[in-house]
Amino acid sequence: MRVTNWVTGGVYQVGCARCMTRCRLAAFGTYAEPYWEVHVNQVKLVGVLLVAALLVGACGDGGSNSGSGDGPGSPGASDASGGTGGSTFNGDSATIPAIIKNWSIAIAPFDVATGKAGVMQIAGVVPPTFPNPEDTLMYRHIASSYGNEIRGEKDPQMAFVAPLGTKVLAMIDGTVCDLPVLYSEDYSVRIAPPGVPCYPAPNFGADLLFEHEHIIDPLVKVGDTVTAGQEIGSVATWMTAWTEMGYGVTEIGVFYSKGTSPMHACLANYIDPAVKDQMIAALVSIQEAWTKERKDDTLYPAEEVPGCITTEDLGG
Repeated sequence: MRVTNWVTGGVYQVGCARCMTRCRLAAFGTYAEPYWEVHVNQVKLVGVLLVAALLVGACGDGGSNSGSGDGPGSPGASDASGGTGGSTFNGDSATIPAIIKNWSIAIAPFDVATGKAGVMQIAGVVPPTFPNPEDTLMYRHIASSYGNEIRGEKDPQMAFVAPLGTKVLAMIDGTVCDLPVLYSEDYSVRIAPPGVPCYPAPNFGADLLFEHEHIIDPLVKVGDTVTAGQEIGSVATWMTAWTEMGYGVTEIGVFYSKGTSPMHACLANYIDPAVKDQMIAALVSIQEAWTKERKDDTLYPAEEVPGCITTEDLGG
């Protein structure tokens, strides 16, 4: 279970959850009890706010200070993500800009001669198996789709399996507004697009974020401006069963604040038109090559668009 501090209109809504009941136990490939992903700084913030509230009450000062928190060097502060380009995003997935320029790793159409699809190895790869058939089913994809059903729930992210050391790339131009440590003891690099400002310090996040989850050795920090294709870290080692075979796993998604709850949307709907055909062709090529490699036509059921089994927005 992951908990994020969503902040809107200067009102601190501490504890609003981005919850997932599908937390995987990386070492065994089975579901674990829910974990809590919490920013240590946010926990400290809650304590500070509570103490401050008590002090204000004791002093009889019912006033409010909604200072911007954008002092010099404050992480998460900022107009940096806003720039001058503006954004059409208004809190609805229909207005998320189509700006994705890559799938977060450097994939390419499958090459029979090399057995690879860009940085991804396809030929000769055998996914991990477990005593419980349900666990084996959960780990059978080398590239999984948004909406893929996992134990009765739809996964709100896509995932890619790639050799250890593979670099993770920023999917979009924008600003790093959040860099939490996850329950899996790796990182999520969350980038807001131009025109969507980061929440003012000392808070983290934004109303719209493109997430690159399960990254180790991050190369960016909160407040950094990044360019699509820029290296931001490496695929993580959280899935031990894959790691033991020399592979890491990273997940990607896009989510937005809807009231106090985050909602995920189908990434394929927000690909930059200039590279959409190229990106879709590479993804479909990987799906087809993996289906042939595994001799399993059930791996990729009918998708509303490539990469998304459904295009409905998903909570979590």
